[in-house]
Amino acid sequence: MYETLVVHQNITLMSDHHHYEGGKALWKHIAQKSRLLQVFVLDTNEGKFYPYDGTKIRYDGICIPESKIWSVHPDESLQGIILIAEAKEKVSALSVPVI
Repeated sequence: MYETLVVHQNITLMSDHHHYEGGKALWKHIAQKSRLLQVFVLDTNEGKFYPYDGTKIRYDGICIPESKIWSVHPDESLQGIILIAEAKEKVSALSVPVI
């Protein structure tokens, strides 16, 4: 369903600011298994994608440490971190360097 919304309806899928176990599992699944979507980590407080140095690397479910993405209740220090899923062909068309 998410792939259809992103690819065919031109929607950018964004995670919630609250990081629940089910949501984490869903995002990891999308990042690892989707052939149509690419996932990126965005710090909404800074307005920058991980690694926050002006580049934008694709999250594949393992390449970015969990401690940089998910905060565990009651810690809300990473609440500004969200995940973004975009169509692979859209990302390629924008010539975004993806590692």
